Formats: sequence, C-alpha cells, structure tokens
Amino acid sequence: MSLLRKNIWTLFGMLILGGFGFLLLVSSLKWQSLNDDYRKQQHNLVELVSSASYSLFVHQEMVLDILGKELIRPDGTPISRADDKAFKKILHLNPDLVGVGLLTPQGEITYISTDTPLHLLPNMLEQDTTRDSFIHALNSDKMVLGRTYFMPGLNEWLIPIRKAIRDEAGDVIAVVAAGFRIKGSSRFFSDKLHLGEYNLVSLIREFDRYIQFRSTDQGDFQRLYSLSVEPIYQSVLQQLERNYGLSPEQIKASDQAYDFETHYNDKVSQGVAKYDSRYELWVLSEVDQTQIVADFTKVVLIYLVLCIASQFVLYLLFRVIADAEKKRREALIYQATHDELTGLPNRGYLQQNIDQWIKSDTSEFSVLYIDMDQFKSVNDSFGHDVGDELLVQLGDRFRGAVRRSDTVARFGGDEFVVLLTS
Repeated sequence: MSLLRKNIWTLFGMLILGGFGFLLLVSSLKWQSLNDDYRKQQHNLVELVSSASYSLFVHQEMVLDILGKELIRPDGTPISRADDKAFKKILHLNPDLVGVGLLTPQGEITYISTDTPLHLLPNMLEQDTTRDSFIHALNSDKMVLGRTYFMPGLNEWLIPIRKAIRDEAGDVIAVVAAGFRIKGSSRFFSDKLHLGEYNLVSLIREFDRYIQFRSTDQGDFQRLYSLSVEPIYQSVLQQLERNYGLSPEQIKASDQAYDFETHYNDKVSQGVAKYDSRYELWVLSEVDQTQIVADFTKVVLIYLVLCIASQFVLYLLFRVIADAEKKRREALIYQATHDELTGLPNRGYLQQNIDQWIKSDTSEFSVLYIDMDQFKSVNDSFGHDVGDELLVQLGDRFRGAVRRSDTVARFGGDEFVVLLTS
C-alpha cells in the first residue's frame, strides 16, 4: 500500500473516531439540556401551583372567617338551622364548599349545614383520621387542612378545611369546618394540572406527611390519601439539606423552589419542591426519569443515524479517492514495466523480477533470447510505421506460441526475451 493510500485511510479512521467523539459530546450536552429543560418546566409549574393554591386557600380561609361570624351569635352560642339564612346565602355563593359545620374545642359538632342529626356525627377528637388535624387547628391562627376523603353521596373527593374562631382574649371558642371540593368550580385541582402522564404534582402536608392532592387520574386514591409518605419526605428533605447546605427550617422559611431526585421502588424521578409556610404544604412536581431517557434516546438515535450516514458518505468519498489513487499508481507501474508499443513486459520488468525468479525454489524455468536480424533494413525500406507494426505482430505471435504461465518481454529494439516455466 502506498504512503498516500495509507495516509488516506489513516485520515479516514481519525475522522471516524472524531465523529463518534463528537457524537458523544453532543449527546452529553443534549442529556444535560433535556434535564435542564424538564427542571425549568417543573420550576415554572411549581411556582404556578404554589401561587394558585395559596390564593385559593386564602379565599377559602376568608370564607371560613365569614362563616364563623355568621354561625356564632353575639353571646357566643351557635345559631340554629332556623336562623341561618345569611349563612346559606354565603354558602350558596361558594359552591366549592359542602357540609359546613361548627364544632366546640372539645370536638363536638354543634351545627351542620346538612340535615344529618347531630347525635349521629362523630367527635373530631375521637377519630383517628381527624384528631391530629383538629388539634393542629386548635393551636393555629391559620386555616388547617385535614386528610383528603371521599364522600359517597357526592361521589367526590373533598379536602377538609378548619379554622379556629377566637375571642378577644385569643382563646378558641369554636372551630368552623367545611369540605372543599377537589373538582369544584375553581377547576384548579384537576387531572390535567401536571405536564403530562410522566409528571406528577403533589401537595403534601408538613405536619403529618399525608398527601393532600396528587394530579393523576389513575391509582388507588383511597390508599393514596390514607398513607403517610414520611420515608420519601425525609429522603427528599435530607437531599435538599445536602445539595443546598440549608437546614430544614431555612428551606421552609425560604420562598424558593428546590431541585431533588427520588429513588422509590426502582423508580427514579427528577423533582422540584417548594414550601407554603402559611398552609404548611409542600408543592412537589416529579418527572419520571424514563421519560427523559425516552426523549434522549429518540434524539440520540437521530444523531446516530445522521452520524452513520455522514460517515458512510465519507467512506464512499475516501473509497473513490483511494481507488483513483490505486488506479493511478497501477497505471504508473504498468507504464514503467511494459513496452508502450507492444504492451509486453519490458527490460525494467525483467530486472525487477529476475532475482525473485532465480531464488524461487518452486519451479525451474528457461530463458530464450530472440534477436531480429536485418530489422533496421525494414525501417529504412518501408518506414518506421511498418517496422513498429512488425514488432507488434511479432509480440502477438510470440505470446500466442507460449503458455499463459510463460512470459514474453521486449528487451529493447528488435530483441525479445521468453521465460518458459517447467
């Protein structure tokens, strides 16, 4: 192989390696870009959900304050159902609320907007599902959310909301409670709150680590809303501490959204979390890592096809160049080792191969030296064209008279050499 041909394929190999190296670089940058894009989308979503949920709950808290004033007479006693016209008007203007009631600090229901007999209603402090959130409401100046529950009569999921009503001394005189429709007229809590099927948006209560809401239209909601997510909560919080160097109190006091990654049941998710300190809610958005991998795979496959196609085109180009170089080299070798007139091997061909033939132990050979007498008179009498034609005819006849394995060469002028193998 000539130096040029060798250099051409060396260059091609370097370009192939460079192409795959560039593919790895571009793929790495694309992976980072996809992660950044999903993270940015989640940040925007979490900020939106956090602001919207805060506004929605502030509105409901104001409604509870108004309802509390309407449900309690000036002497501090609850109103009767016969004297609740103003209350019902307020409730009518707020269709998202159902089952409004007034409770004592001891958990007894003293008034309810439905026709259910009071003696059939449970004490809030005696129910496992309501005790913690009710006590939390007694100790808070803000509205408190309870465990999300299903109401068969409405065929809807409701979020309990409770607000302690205090006297001028700051002592709790009653608790006003209501059920907030998740799929009410506000349409905020919908199955389409997330970015897609690969994304989950969750609201998690800080004080008991229960899920308040999750944006999905699939799953066992009864189980979902009745289990604490304490292990995942602690894992995420510890990760935020490590990543940002902040204590849990600093994270919760901040108005920032933070990135995290979860590993749960062999499932990896990229997430963003933000804390609402007023309603003690974590707003979380999680994107399944398989979605990012799927998007990345699609893009990389396109990159790979383009890379292979470009390298195949490059191979064809280099092949054309290498073949052209090979043909040019073979033509030069042929010109140097063959007689231009007769096309027979020339003196240079014999000198180039004679040593190899002599040293070869494979077979014997014979050499015939043929010299044409009086050839000069042919040129002088009939011209050089006729002389040249005579030489061509002689070469053809010599070749026709020997075997394919034999060699006929024009040694020079009118001299021919025949090598006969045994």
